[in-house]
Amino acid sequence: MIMENFINLLSDVWNRGFYGVNLSDIIISLVVLLAAFLLRGFIIATVLNAIGQLAAKTESKVDDEILSALEKPLGLVPVTIALYIITLILPLSGALGDSATNIVKAFVVFTIFSALANSIKPIFEALSTSSWLTASMQMWLERASRAIVWIVGLGVILDIFGIQI
Repeated sequence: MIMENFINLLSDVWNRGFYGVNLSDIIISLVVLLAAFLLRGFIIATVLNAIGQLAAKTESKVDDEILSALEKPLGLVPVTIALYIITLILPLSGALGDSATNIVKAFVVFTIFSALANSIKPIFEALSTSSWLTASMQMWLERASRAIVWIVGLGVILDIFGIQI
């Protein structure tokens, strides 16, 4: 009798879990997130290094710089995909489901604009050899371009969450 009540209690806790989400879905979501971080490390360590070796064989240093600048934003791709998969696994509905969808959209936008902002410096360095701009003007243009990219990205993210600018 006591053991039967304990098993019923355990079953109830397992099925209701946290805010009505059963523990199986929560554990699967955590495994997906862990796998995404492992995949992120694999992508950065293996795939980008292989591409970097190919880029090192070229005469141009611009491709090396762009690849180096895109390393962190490309590492966000598996995490963003994992967050999307987690929103599919967890039975989120209503305001919580909308918020989760908006967070995934914000991660996608952040990844894209992070890649754009990080690739500005290598592009300006490539243009510096044949530029009619002074070093100071080029530095200011590079910083202004990066600021504009981040301001637009922030505006898009705020729009995702319903904040009108």
